[in-house]
Amino acid sequence: METIDLSTTGTALVSPIYLPLKTQVSVEMKLPPLPSQAAFELRCEAVVVNIEEIGHARERWRAGLYFLNLRQI
Repeated sequence: METIDLSTTGTALVSPIYLPLKTQVSVEMKLPPLPSQAAFELRCEAVVVNIEEIGHARERWRAGLYFLNLRQI
């Protein structure tokens, strides 16, 4: 899956699979370093709050996830 938007409360991503609304998923992201900070990984549970088809012929989906318990590793 590819992240296309990221905030402190959730993320939007492009998925090759359909994720039904209210599905709980585990998320792991490797984020690049920011100025004066090292790269880091985030792990959390999230729930699908939005889903829409964006690639009719190739079955691609845009999913909105809401983070439930965000923490830094």
